[in-house]
Amino acid sequence: MNASLESQTLRLTSKLAEPERPELFRIDVIGKWLCTTTLELLHLTFALVLGRNILTFSEALHKCAVVAFSSINNVVIYQNYLAMASIRGRYMLQNKELKAVIAEVHSLIPRRRGVFVTKCCYLADRIDEIARTQSHMQDLTSRISKIFRIQTFCVSFTTYLNLIAGLYIIFCLFKDISITNDTPPIVVAISVPCTILFYVDIKLNTNNVFRLLDAHKETEELLQQRTLFQYGLDQRLESTSFQLNLARNPFKLRYFGGREWNRFALFSIYNSLISKAILLIQYDIQNY
Repeated sequence: MNASLESQTLRLTSKLAEPERPELFRIDVIGKWLCTTTLELLHLTFALVLGRNILTFSEALHKCAVVAFSSINNVVIYQNYLAMASIRGRYMLQNKELKAVIAEVHSLIPRRRGVFVTKCCYLADRIDEIARTQSHMQDLTSRISKIFRIQTFCVSFTTYLNLIAGLYIIFCLFKDISITNDTPPIVVAISVPCTILFYVDIKLNTNNVFRLLDAHKETEELLQQRTLFQYGLDQRLESTSFQLNLARNPFKLRYFGGREWNRFALFSIYNSLISKAILLIQYDIQNY
C-alpha cells in the first residue's frame, strides 16, 4: 500500500512540476523542509550545550539517538506534508481548468448544429474528467490520512504538551525573571530561534491543511455556477452529477480516529490548551 501511495504521490508531484507553474507549492515545501531541518539541528545543539559539563560518550550517543528518532518521525510527517501539498496544488490546477470550462460554456449559444453539439460533448468530457480526478484525489487524501494517523497522533500530542509547557514557562518567567540569571547566553540564543521555528512549523502544517480544504470549497463554489448555464445545452452539461457526488461524499479530513479537522476544531484545541495552562498556573500559585 505504501509503495502504491508513494507512486501516486510522485505522479501528482510530476504533474505539478510543470515549467510554467512550479510555484504552486514549491515555496511551501522548501519552507517546510528548511524549518524542520533547522529546528532539528537547533534541538541537537541545545541538548549538547546543556549537557556539555557532564557530557560523556554514552550520553552523547543517547542524545543523538533521541534526535535521530525525532528526525525519522519528522521525515515521515514531511512526506505527509508533501503529499497534501501535492494534492492541494493539483486542486488549484483543477479549479483553474474548471473555470476555463465554465467560461467556455457561458460563451456558448444554444444551436442544434454539428459544431455546437461537438463543442458541448467536448466540454462535457472535460467536466467528467475533472470529476474523476477530484474523486481520485479525495480517495487518495483519505488513504494518506489513514496511513499517517499514528505519526500524526504522536506529533500532535507532543505539540499539544509543548504548547502547554510553553505557556507555563512564560508565566514562570513573568513570575520570577531571576531564574534566567544563571542561564548561559548561548542557551538563550538557541532557545529563541527554536521557539520561533516551533510556532512557524505549526503554522505551516495547519495552513497546508486549511488551504487544501479551501481549494475543495472553491471547487464546490465553481460547480454552483452550473445553475447559471443557458437553457438548451447538452444534457450532460446541465446535469448535476458532479455536485451530487460531492454532496453524497463530502470532502473531510479526519484525525484521532474520526474527528473532523477544520477551523472550528482548531479553535477547540486552542481553547483546551488555554484551559489546561490555566489549571497548571493555578496549581503553581496555590502550592509554590
